[in-house]
Parts: sequence; structure tokens; C-alpha cells
Amino acid sequence: MVMELVPIDTLREDPNNVRLHDERSIATIALSLREFGQRKPVVADRECVVRAGNGLLLAARALGWRDLWVAWADGVTDEQISSYSIIDNQSSLLSSWDFPKLAESLRGMESEMR
Repeated sequence: MVMELVPIDTLREDPNNVRLHDERSIATIALSLREFGQRKPVVADRECVVRAGNGLLLAARALGWRDLWVAWADGVTDEQISSYSIIDNQSSLLSSWDFPKLAESLRGMESEMR
């Protein structure tokens, strides 16, 4: 995987992106970016179309960021990268929570905030 820091103005949203991001979604992603920075790259093709990470792109723009880390989708077909984009978005929806561990984590975060 080749990653590169690129000017955000060179990146374009995927016009065929099947995932929608409302204001709440973008605000949540922006909150994460402000707090933790960019912890994973967006995936883009060599035409600078973001194929995975469109919400991150929108949130970074809303924050006025100038650059984003990009993992280039080299060596894959358009069909493969489209499939990846869908699977990348859907896979987190198919997982579940370990509620006792989640509660423990949240309690720990709450005590740190005091």
C-alpha cells in the first residue's frame, strides 16, 4: 500500500458513493478528527476520487484541513474498488458490541473527564 499526504483540494468525492452522510455524521467524524487526528487514510484512485472515506473527506473540509493521508488504490479494477468501498462501510454495521466491556470503557472515559 502506498500512502501519501496530499492537498485536500485535489481530492474529489466519489459520485457513485452509496453511503450518505448527513450533518450529524459529518459532525461526529469532525469531532473525532479534532480529538484524535486522522488515524486512517482515505482510499482514492489515481484520478483522486475518494473511494472509501468520503465522510472523512467532508469532515476534514468542514474543519478547514489542507491535507489528508491517502492510500492509493493501485492494481485493482473499478469493480474491485467499488466492492471494497461497500464492504468497508457495511462491515462495521454487521458487528456487535460487547456491552460489559463497552460500559467499562465508558466509565473509564467518564472518570478521565472529571
